[in-house]
Amino acid sequence: MKTRLLQTLEKLALSKKVCIKELAKEYNSSIRTIQNDFKAIKEYFSDKLLKKGDCYYFLDQTHFSNLFKSDPKTTKQFLKLVFIIDSALYDKFTTAEYQDILQALKVTSSTIYQIENSPYENLKTKHKEIIEKLEDAITNKKYLNISYQYKNGSILYSHSIPIKILYLNENWYLVVLTTNHLINNSAFKQLRVSSIISVKFPTIEPKTFDKDNTQKIKAERFIKKIQTAYSNMDKPTYTVLVEISANVARFFKKKKYLKSQRVIEELENGDILVSYEICNDMEIIPIIQRWIPFMRVIKPLRIRERVEKNIEKFMNRD
Repeated sequence: MKTRLLQTLEKLALSKKVCIKELAKEYNSSIRTIQNDFKAIKEYFSDKLLKKGDCYYFLDQTHFSNLFKSDPKTTKQFLKLVFIIDSALYDKFTTAEYQDILQALKVTSSTIYQIENSPYENLKTKHKEIIEKLEDAITNKKYLNISYQYKNGSILYSHSIPIKILYLNENWYLVVLTTNHLINNSAFKQLRVSSIISVKFPTIEPKTFDKDNTQKIKAERFIKKIQTAYSNMDKPTYTVLVEISANVARFFKKKKYLKSQRVIEELENGDILVSYEICNDMEIIPIIQRWIPFMRVIKPLRIRERVEKNIEKFMNRD
């Protein structure tokens, strides 16, 4: 195996790309064997090894530079994303090593965007490391044992299926399917990353989950239309109808405050009727409270009553 690995590394260093099927034929080995070889190679060269189809190639500085220069629009979007996620990492791209790239893109260190709050800002080093473990688990389809802190104590979600890491409502969340500790008869969970105590890979089978898992597919489809941290795939949705004052109607015509927002009627006085499809009152209540007195709930009345109680409680607090 060592000889085969060294030969493969030599090919990667000398060639533009190396393909699994071709290597299997050349070494008279199975495709699975070659795939396992690349798993070992990726442990040491994951930051430089790229995959396209069943082929791999090393990304050196020349490839990196050419990639940036050949597609300025995509590269600017990439740099913007890097700056949003981690401004310290963005600063590395402004060093002398990358000046030729930045000049070609007409990007300077004084970026157009100034992001005051980086998503990583409130995460401790421990939780940044947890995110890296979560990325590995999702990529390699591994079950996780997740120890999670609630207000009233901690809970262990064993053999949980990690689906996706979300940055939602200015917080990091892990979407998982739980195989135990079903709360409200729902396997779907959104766990705050900052409340995760630890994540470990189970020592008892199963260690990996099947890619065609029905619940997993359902969860992935739901995530595409997820609206808030209160959204839940296993809860039925219902319609909320609100009336928006003409004074602020233009904002709701230009921007959706939830993905399900629909302007269904414009009244003669300029007010508009807007509908939302939600599964939890708390998906809409913060929005209503933010827009008081320009938003009025038409139905369901319980939401209007909850908002009124919240306001009364706030006004009467010491």
